[in-house]
Amino acid sequence: MSEDDKLAPNCASHTTAERLFLDDMSLWVEGYGIGLVASFGVVLNVIGIYATKQKASHMFDCLLLPVLCFDSSFLFCKLANSYNTLFNSSTNTYLTIYQNLVYPFSHVLMTCSILMTTALTHDRYCATIRPIQHRNLSFSVHDRHIRALKYFALVLITSLILNLPAFWEMETAKASSDGTDILTPSQFHRNPYYKGMYTVVTQSCILLILPFCFMVYFNYGIFKGTHNRPQSQMTTEMRCHNERKKINSRVLGTAMILFFSCHVLSAVLTLVEFAVLKDTIISSMIKSQCNLPMWIQVAEHINQFLLTIGSCTNVIIYLFWSHSCTNVNFHICNKFHWCPSNCCDGSDTNVVVTHVASNVQIGSNDIELHLRSDVAEIE
Repeated sequence: MSEDDKLAPNCASHTTAERLFLDDMSLWVEGYGIGLVASFGVVLNVIGIYATKQKASHMFDCLLLPVLCFDSSFLFCKLANSYNTLFNSSTNTYLTIYQNLVYPFSHVLMTCSILMTTALTHDRYCATIRPIQHRNLSFSVHDRHIRALKYFALVLITSLILNLPAFWEMETAKASSDGTDILTPSQFHRNPYYKGMYTVVTQSCILLILPFCFMVYFNYGIFKGTHNRPQSQMTTEMRCHNERKKINSRVLGTAMILFFSCHVLSAVLTLVEFAVLKDTIISSMIKSQCNLPMWIQVAEHINQFLLTIGSCTNVIIYLFWSHSCTNVNFHICNKFHWCPSNCCDGSDTNVVVTHVASNVQIGSNDIELHLRSDVAEIE
């Protein structure tokens, strides 16, 4: 037994059949699966960006726009990795680009998407709990753009700081079989202290537990604020606007559940890797070809697929049920009974007064226009 084997007794030794299974799973999951889902997600996000941009004067859409941009950019990174898996285009140029750009910025973009989603939920919470103060802070289009820009700058700077070590996590090495260049985790990335002090904290606490707790708190506040208002004290316009906010709370609640479902495996794998397999991580520093157990590698493929699905489905949840519904979508949804009867016509606060008017049997166009102008001023 070599000295490395004595010092690294926890290295997993894969059989030929297991290696073939992992190669096939990498091809089908990270190659075909993620490539197909990411391509579909890029198309949806581009459509969503275009639809949201048309109504970017409203605060919700001002914050939704960067979320969709972050998601689509993250999906482009996944497409680059999928292309390499399918066509094995591991040229020196690709390895350099992946090591210095694709890999670190995919982490940055994922963090931006998580934090921006939390910021969007916080803004809806403020609009529900403190509507007058929120309206005063976002009175004009310019004020809304400035406030959204502050959210964007804070999220981007925080994400860059949190993921700064990712630029040193990968390195180029020679493959032992044929001597070609491959990307491997660097010694810095395999350091157990780095795993414990940085990776566990960022992946488990900052990127999962804290955002999820904030989302639960904000969504509970939104739910409580919209369901505790006495209906008898509301006018027709106020009831319609309150129903719109109830739908918003369901949208954000659905996004919160989706976020937790798609990111919890990543945090669990990080904790397991450090807590349960700490000896394996230390062994991998001694023996560079040390492998993690097979089930960990299988779970990692599934984790990458879930993260890709999360970035694809955000646009569906937000745009289908939320403020960027257009009149065309409204009529289509109503025809097939997909959309609530009070689906908005594209603004952050307007309700479809024509539908309300038909329910309360208002026949006068003058009254309908008057209601439309009044409701347009509600925040």
